[in-house]
Amino acid sequence: MKRFIYESYTEYYGNNYITTTKIYAVIPKAARNAIAKAENWDGCHWDAPAVVYSESVEGTTMSDQAATVIDALKAEEYEEDE
Repeated sequence: MKRFIYESYTEYYGNNYITTTKIYAVIPKAARNAIAKAENWDGCHWDAPAVVYSESVEGTTMSDQAATVIDALKAEEYEEDE
């Protein structure tokens, strides 16, 4: 079963708050390596999971659409290792 994670953060730009939400598919290392080899690419962006959904909206909360996608994919909130 595929695993998905998400992050959502709010930043202040000018006179507005902007909330950005990103959902990633967690791709196993072997699959990342196979894709990189097939594409003749070994760049650093293969070290991160693939973004499957991204949005930025005005305000301090994510949109209902982002919440629906998170629920549908059963995405888990991303937590950095300390």
